[in-house]
Amino acid sequence: MTGFISPTRKLSKLVFNTANVPAFVALMVILAGAVFAENLNCKIYQQRARAELLHSTNLIASRIQGVVTSNIALVQGLASTIATEPDMDQQRFATLAKSLFQGDHQLDNIGGAPNLVMSLMYPVSRNREEIGFDLRTDPAQRAAALFARDTGKTVLAGPMKLNQGQEGFIARIPVFIPGSQGAQTFWGVLSSIISKDKIYSAVGLDGSGDIIFALHGKNASGPAGALFLGPEFSQHDKPVKVEIDLGVGSWELSALPKGGWQTTADNAWLIRLVAGLAALVVVIPFSIVGWLFRERSSLLGEHIRSRSCLARITERLELALETSQIGVWEFDVRENVLHWDPRMRELYGYSEDRIYGYTDWADRIHPRDRKKAIADFQDVLDGNKMYYSEYRVQMPNGRNKTIRTIGSATFDEHGVKSVLGVNWDISADVNQIELLSRAQKDAEHRYLELEIAKSSIESNSLHDFLTELPNRRYLDEKLQGRVDFEFKLDATIGLLKIDLDGFKEVNDSLGHAAGDAMLVHTANVLRGCVRKEEFIARIGGDEFVVVCKTAVDANRLEDLADDIIKQLKKPVDYQGRECQLGASIGIAHGASADGNADKLLSHADLALYKSKQDGKGCKTFYTGRLHQIEIDQRTLADDIMRGIENREFVPYFQGQFDARTHILCGAEALARWEHPKKGILPPSVFLDVAESLNVMGTIDAMILEKAIVELGIWRLKGLKIPRISVNVSPKRLGDKDLINHIKTLDFDPSSVTFELVESTFLDKSDAMVAWNIDQIRNMGMDIEIDDFGTAYASIVSLTQLLPTRLKIDRQLVSPTVGSKSRRELVQSIVDIGHSLDIGVVAEGVETMQHATVMRELGCDILQGFAFARPVSSQDFLRAQLPQQKLRNIFKTG
Repeated sequence: MTGFISPTRKLSKLVFNTANVPAFVALMVILAGAVFAENLNCKIYQQRARAELLHSTNLIASRIQGVVTSNIALVQGLASTIATEPDMDQQRFATLAKSLFQGDHQLDNIGGAPNLVMSLMYPVSRNREEIGFDLRTDPAQRAAALFARDTGKTVLAGPMKLNQGQEGFIARIPVFIPGSQGAQTFWGVLSSIISKDKIYSAVGLDGSGDIIFALHGKNASGPAGALFLGPEFSQHDKPVKVEIDLGVGSWELSALPKGGWQTTADNAWLIRLVAGLAALVVVIPFSIVGWLFRERSSLLGEHIRSRSCLARITERLELALETSQIGVWEFDVRENVLHWDPRMRELYGYSEDRIYGYTDWADRIHPRDRKKAIADFQDVLDGNKMYYSEYRVQMPNGRNKTIRTIGSATFDEHGVKSVLGVNWDISADVNQIELLSRAQKDAEHRYLELEIAKSSIESNSLHDFLTELPNRRYLDEKLQGRVDFEFKLDATIGLLKIDLDGFKEVNDSLGHAAGDAMLVHTANVLRGCVRKEEFIARIGGDEFVVVCKTAVDANRLEDLADDIIKQLKKPVDYQGRECQLGASIGIAHGASADGNADKLLSHADLALYKSKQDGKGCKTFYTGRLHQIEIDQRTLADDIMRGIENREFVPYFQGQFDARTHILCGAEALARWEHPKKGILPPSVFLDVAESLNVMGTIDAMILEKAIVELGIWRLKGLKIPRISVNVSPKRLGDKDLINHIKTLDFDPSSVTFELVESTFLDKSDAMVAWNIDQIRNMGMDIEIDDFGTAYASIVSLTQLLPTRLKIDRQLVSPTVGSKSRRELVQSIVDIGHSLDIGVVAEGVETMQHATVMRELGCDILQGFAFARPVSSQDFLRAQLPQQKLRNIFKTG
């Protein structure tokens, strides 16, 4: 019958469907479990990946923080030293800076900028062009420098392109020195350039790893700052971020794996495979069990390899920590447990290896530091990510040590908070700071004494104490408009620079008291010559300056100069002695100086120099021609310095002859310049400029060395000459290294005579001059007085020095042929010399008639054109050797 189903078939179908239900249900359960397991595995994988990346990023951040803060701390130590030595010079600065560079650092250079102008630098060799650089003129550095000055805080700027070509971070540390009444005075800033590349290399930001890093916070402006390393990550990238507290600001370090986050776990295929095998568990259960066993063995091997790798990494980390003497700790906030490594236990004086708690740490802290240390730690527990503190620790043996700790709050993948950090012993640094502090207090005490002394003389600091006129400082302030704000250095301003003629002679003959009286007299004369609105200053020695306006009277400068010269020519009575002065004046107009005070003074000085050259007692206006003369003088000065470097100065020799026998008895070595283009030049060409360059002592030394060499050559070739005379300039005679230089020369001291000009031995009151003269005499060298009779030598000075010989100046010798009075004058000098057992040399003997007169007057030695002219060493040898050989033949015959 159609549509009829028997009860047997219904029962069979029901049994069949019931048998498939468990398998179907099991299959569904396996599929659902597989989906759940894969999702859970993916989340765990991503959490682990983020945790590992966060850990790596925290390590890099800690390294960056340690490197930057340690470099800044190095320079801050130098800043503390500068605060105690505000007048530190370049050499002292370089010595201190060099000691910082000997350690582990990332510094490129350190510069000191008193009043924001770079004047101290280390190293100097590659930063010389930075000296004199004003930080306020550079838009890139002005703001940071002024911020450091105004806030007193250290400023970290950068990275930026530096003038030296590299990139780096600039730490500017303001330096304040103690002022009056405890106030702090701004000294300047200490700038240190920290190499960007060195920092990146030191902390591992060289891009060689599997992580992409990015840094925000240019100029230490924190997360809101500009990006200065790496790419810009979007929120979609979900980067790991860590804020780096630098103490002077912060940076934000972001990180992503190269290639981005993986959305599928590496072992997702395993879960899917297990699910597939589980679906077939009914068919091939034993195969699934065998596969699971092999997979388990593989995972166990990987686990063993991972643990071995972790052990090697841990060993390296422990070695690094042991070498650096840094202890590592971790505080489990939830369990209130401190995990200390062995170095931490050593730092806190604990020997046993056990579980430590919060109280173990707190009990070791010095009672005076405990409250602050606990507050600092509580601050990081309450939410702040970074932890920084310093405190003293009391050791079981009673000794105290100072600990510095740096840490950071971290969270594991479950959000459990812990604090990870490092400790190290800074007791040595603290002791050094205490020593510096005591030194600073001593310096402050001395500074206070100086301030008291300074305040007592401040009212007189702008005036000359002798004449009560404004001094050079007052003049500079006046010309700069800083003491007279209505004064304006323009074309109407005229400046007279006055130098007294004959002042040195008064000073030398009548003493310094007479010289002081002449200066006071000059000041009174100037007061009587100038108008009320005109300005007078004594700027040093016997130099005075008058500043006046010519807007009303165009002839005022000339009339005033004439009046001053006229008034100063009048004789002045001093204690019954008549003193004769004069004045040479240089005049400059403001129009020639373009508003520049230094240029105006320079122009007046050039005009004054021209007045001196023209015979003194006159006035000279500055012109462009004088400027050309100045250029010529500078060119000559450059040539002289080059000539000294090339040893172009050579001795020429003029013979000295016995007054009775006319036999050669010596020679004088005279300086000549063997110019490569102009030939042989006499001293009159270069003497004045060489003296202004303070190099006459160097030229004297060169002439002495070469003269000794020539004397040795003469003797080898048979020319026997008893001695040579060498001039010694006043500057050379006052050189503390003169005797040491003479001792380095190989010569017989008895064969060399030093000639001193008359004005030099008058200066024997100078301790160094007197000592050098005594040492020269003790070495066995003779001393002669040159140009005797041209200065104001006293008989007492002559008896104190007792030279071997004195030379009568040619100005006294020349007129003796036709003047009885001059012969009598020379006769008196000869008698004085012989009475003191001093030989007498007459120089400037131009004719044989002069020779006869000088012999009759009793002179012992003659020198002049009548016998020989100054010639080179070779010419002198050719001229004298045949005559000496001829005399020897007569003697032996």
